[in-house]
Amino acid sequence: MIYYYRIYQNYVFFIRPLDWGRYGLFINDDLLGSYISPHAGADDVYHHFTGFDYWDELTYLDDEPYDLSFWEILH
Repeated sequence: MIYYYRIYQNYVFFIRPLDWGRYGLFINDDLLGSYISPHAGADDVYHHFTGFDYWDELTYLDDEPYDLSFWEILH
């Protein structure tokens, strides 16, 4: 399953399975990190600990994705 969360017109976070059994957190096509579960990747997005400076430096957002239920599923 692939999850996505649009943070700005040109930037989309994706969480999708990797070939070796983990899940990757991507910004557009760039891999930011790998996780044991999609929930762990979504947690790093919520806590602004992604390695993507544009997102990590933002504060006081009203519509942050608190958990994976805020993400859309790509079919």
